[in-house]
Amino acid sequence: MEEYNHKKIESKWQEKWQELDLYETPDNPDPDDARYVLGMFPYPSGSGLHVGHVESFAGTDVYARFLRMQGKDVLFPMGWDALHPRERTEETIPVFKDQLNSLGLSYDWDREINTSKPEYYQWTQKLFTTLFEEGLAEKKPDTVNWCPGCQTVLANAQVIDGECERCDTEVEDKQMDQWFFNITEYADELLEDLDDLDWPESTKELQRNWIGRKQGARFSFPVHDTTTRRFVVLHGYKSGPKKHFHPWLKDKLEATGNEVIVPELPNPDNPDIEEQVAYVKDNVELTEDTILVGHSLGTIVAMKLLEDLDQRVKTTFLVAPYVDTDFADGKTRGYEDTTDWEFDTETIRENAGQLINLQPADDTSISDQQYQRAKDKLGGHWETIDVNKPHAKAEIEPALFSRIGNEVSVFTTRPDTLFGVTYLAVAPDTTWIENLIEFPELGLKNREEVQNYVQEAKAKSKDESREAEEKTGVRLEGITVKHPATGKQLPVYVADYVLSGYGTGAIMAVPAHDERDFEFAKAHDLPIKQVVAPVENELDADYTKLEDPIMERAANGVITRKKDNKILVQILKMDGEDTYKLPGGRADDGETIKEALIRELDEETGFRFNQVREQLGSFAVAYSRSLEKGSNSEPHIRVKRAFLVSTEDADDGQLVSEDYEGNLRHEWMEPEEAIKNIRNSQHFHNEADIVETFINDSPSTDEGIVVHADDFSGLTSDKAAEKITEAFGEKETTYNLQDWSIGRQRFWGAPIPIVYDPQGDPHPVPEEHLPWTLPEDVDFEPTGEPPLAKSEELFERTEEIFGEGWTPEIETMDCFVDSSWYFLRYPDPHNDENFAGKDALENWCPVDMYVGGAEHAVLHLLYARFITKALADSGEIDFREPFSSLRHQGMVLAEDGTKMSKSKGNVVNPNDVVDRLGADTLRMYELFAGPFSESFDWDTDSIAGPRRFIERVWRLVHEHKPELTSVQEPPESATYMHQTVKKVTEDTTEFNFNTAISALMEARNTMHDKERVTDDSLSVFLRLLAPFAPHATEELWHEFGPGGSVHKQDWPEFSPQAVEAESVEMAVQVDGTLRGQITVDKNAEKADIIEQAKADDNVANNLENKTVTRTIFVSGELVNFVTE
Repeated sequence: MEEYNHKKIESKWQEKWQELDLYETPDNPDPDDARYVLGMFPYPSGSGLHVGHVESFAGTDVYARFLRMQGKDVLFPMGWDALHPRERTEETIPVFKDQLNSLGLSYDWDREINTSKPEYYQWTQKLFTTLFEEGLAEKKPDTVNWCPGCQTVLANAQVIDGECERCDTEVEDKQMDQWFFNITEYADELLEDLDDLDWPESTKELQRNWIGRKQGARFSFPVHDTTTRRFVVLHGYKSGPKKHFHPWLKDKLEATGNEVIVPELPNPDNPDIEEQVAYVKDNVELTEDTILVGHSLGTIVAMKLLEDLDQRVKTTFLVAPYVDTDFADGKTRGYEDTTDWEFDTETIRENAGQLINLQPADDTSISDQQYQRAKDKLGGHWETIDVNKPHAKAEIEPALFSRIGNEVSVFTTRPDTLFGVTYLAVAPDTTWIENLIEFPELGLKNREEVQNYVQEAKAKSKDESREAEEKTGVRLEGITVKHPATGKQLPVYVADYVLSGYGTGAIMAVPAHDERDFEFAKAHDLPIKQVVAPVENELDADYTKLEDPIMERAANGVITRKKDNKILVQILKMDGEDTYKLPGGRADDGETIKEALIRELDEETGFRFNQVREQLGSFAVAYSRSLEKGSNSEPHIRVKRAFLVSTEDADDGQLVSEDYEGNLRHEWMEPEEAIKNIRNSQHFHNEADIVETFINDSPSTDEGIVVHADDFSGLTSDKAAEKITEAFGEKETTYNLQDWSIGRQRFWGAPIPIVYDPQGDPHPVPEEHLPWTLPEDVDFEPTGEPPLAKSEELFERTEEIFGEGWTPEIETMDCFVDSSWYFLRYPDPHNDENFAGKDALENWCPVDMYVGGAEHAVLHLLYARFITKALADSGEIDFREPFSSLRHQGMVLAEDGTKMSKSKGNVVNPNDVVDRLGADTLRMYELFAGPFSESFDWDTDSIAGPRRFIERVWRLVHEHKPELTSVQEPPESATYMHQTVKKVTEDTTEFNFNTAISALMEARNTMHDKERVTDDSLSVFLRLLAPFAPHATEELWHEFGPGGSVHKQDWPEFSPQAVEAESVEMAVQVDGTLRGQITVDKNAEKADIIEQAKADDNVANNLENKTVTRTIFVSGELVNFVTE
């Protein structure tokens, strides 16, 4: 018998498979049997693959081979995510391809793709054009993540702990006009469709958190102003005092004590600008105290008025300002010739007072370029505001009132805590703070102090600010806001634990119910007001069903003894058992809570405390006996107030208790002991939280019963949130998800297919000019200026095609754009008319099984889902999710448990393992090391185990010299083999490769050790093993089989009746870690089973050189060997 020679066998069959084109994908698959299996394509770096990549590739290959043998038509392609210079790509891809082929992977290489090639990225550019035409791709101003090291913009998900994921440089905020894909348009669908996907729950939860949909409320806190402000609001084209937002804004401004004039300008549907200016001059007085507001055409009227004023106004707000008539929609308005469109901008700025320009986001009437021209001419302060309707034409526009009415708007997911707000905190990098610093007339008294703090805060990373132990901030002296419910004036702080990118950039601080607010309040000596009481559910009833409950008041005392810090605990005998609680009781009519506590302590303990010095907080007990059948008692909630009471030298001998027939006593206990005993009490266990509050000094963040909240007291948090929002705020939904910033200042990437006309407006490059290729005459090293800006050829090409004065976009696309759709190219990779034909897409898509790393959960996977949905809406495809099923592989760690890296010198090259032990050995080792989704430590010694298994299979077959056949089922008598077929089939389907291999090892042992080997059993066994060890099984099938490839044979079947025979499968562990599976007769003796478990190959390897000190045996389930 010739020894197993992996080098000879593996190279032989890899060449043969390539010659036979064994894994060619059928062009016209059976619709019922088509399966698309895909592993994430690699980035072909110069270092090549390491063993960490192998598990994913091998697992996906096993699954594809398995499906083919089950009679499925399988698409199993591979390609390259090649974002680097062409020369390097041409060098590295062949290395990667050779490595993949050396592993025996059954890819259809005829469908290979390369994202760096123009014939690929032309379809990336077509995708961009589609999104541009659908309004999902646009260039807009934004604060972007700027990496000084890479000299480029990063998406949010590419910033890890404040640093660039590529170069670890600290990321900076930078204002830029930037290209975005509007992924936020699909936020709800991206969130809700996760429920139907066969994906790991952890990955779905990561996406849910990244999308971050929050249901809550928006509340407005008007800035306190002792003077009555006078507003003059000028409406726009086809508008008026009773149209669009004007009546709403007037009511809102007047409700806060302001005078508001909204003149009805003449002929609004067919306006004459000069006539409207004259009308305002004749009918409206503009003084130095006037706040002038113009919207749209009203901004032109306002500017013409400012040109002629003899004095300046206090402030000017221009909402949607423009200075020419080149509108985005290309329409004419009819008033273009009624003024000269020349503006004395110096006089306008002089007379405008504080000039604030508000640019509505996503404006469909005025283009970004038109706004930029206005910005260049007018100067002043510019802000982009979110509006409810394009061009700010909705009936309600909260952002306008927030900015013009000078209020602080906050979003919260806990409206039930509104009455607990004791201060507001605003992020340092908000426009509101910048304005307070810049304009002294806004009333900030400590501008220099605030400015210094803002500069210091900007130097910190976001995570550093938010997670710092000490919560820093500066009070805005001279600025207070009005609480919308109580009317009280609240202080405002600028604080770096608040982030401008979340919510509105301002928070209502509720220290009693938020960890960060609590820490800040303690550091700055601010009030802490509890308004939500945690709930004890008496009789385990559902307290949320209590409608209009009767409220009772009660008090508890946390009595501490100074000499040893022990706490006095009351012990009440109930139903024959000790029940632990805090002293205290209900308040009588006419009694205050404190008076009630003093009386109860006197009655229950004999101590007399005339002063109670510190209130700890409230909690609630919901008594709902009326919910019990036959009970007549009314449902009620008892709100208890806890107080901290300290005594100098009290001891047990002083305790005098009420006579509860000997059922009441007191003990001094250590706080931890008191907490434990009280928490274990049936009726009073939540009083332990009060003691913990005393010890830990922490807020209560749970929902419960609202207290100290006027008419809302006694409501559950849910009900109170609804009613408080209705009374004082507005319902709102917010998202963490931000639009996808796709513009990059690098050379390598698909050029953004946009050109600009002489007026600066963007136009997509027509499809006949795609691919819009990268120029060859630039240095592609990043310098801060996009490299394409230096290309003479690119600018000449643009003018030659489009005309003089036309210019190209000089940014390239984020590489994630290429990988967000690549799975759509594999079904039809040679199509030169579209990214894929509709028939090919219908045949194969969506992907049935997608395999790759969990680190891509909120980048690639989310982007691919967005692109799929966008293409479905554009009519390009007819499905809305890209990947029906998803599996993640775990990481392969170094032998010391650390991550493999070149810098540590602990990377294992798969070439070395394949050369020494063979590809089949490496494949089986990685898939057998543990569950596919879990990480494991590389073990050079253990890899010999799978090699020995393959050699034993080799010897078994050669010793038996079978006549292999394509028999579908094992013999009826071969129960163990029916069970093996069932186990391997089910486990391979579920990616439980380690237990499938374990079953194969056990089957080999059974055939060898019990002489149960038959031709049919071996025929079945080799086909089961084929996906895992494709080379060795192909050689054995070729030598002893009926002809043809083993990988083209039918997958074996099992008989349910035979599987139900008198045997069971038991897990075998060594020191608690699964090392094998054995099949034993149900009636086998314990000793025989233990010996069979020790004989398992992998178990024996793991017991080598170890002493078994104890054997744990669970009949029919488990054998666990405990070793020294």
